[in-house]
Amino acid sequence: MQQLSHFSRPQTYLPGRRWIFPRFKRTELQRADVASMAIAGVPRPQIAAKLNISLRTLRKNFREELNLDTTARPLLQRLRPKEPWEL
Repeated sequence: MQQLSHFSRPQTYLPGRRWIFPRFKRTELQRADVASMAIAGVPRPQIAAKLNISLRTLRKNFREELNLDTTARPLLQRLRPKEPWEL
C-alpha cells in the first residue's frame, strides 16, 4: 500500500513491520542551496523546510555544507566593505 507522508514522499507499509521511506538522495543543486543558506545565516529548521526534509535528514546528509557556516562567515565579515569611520 502506497501513501504520501507529511513530507510528500512515497512510503510503504509492510504488515507486521514499520513504515519504509525511500532513501534520501541529495543533489548538487541542493548542496549548493544548503551551503549558501548556511553561510547567509538562515536557521537550520528553515533550511530543512525549504528542502522538505526533517532536521535529522538535513544534519545527516549535509554536514559538510552546514559546517561552512562556522568557517566561512568570519572570512566573509573580513571581506565586507568597511564604513568610512572604520578605516
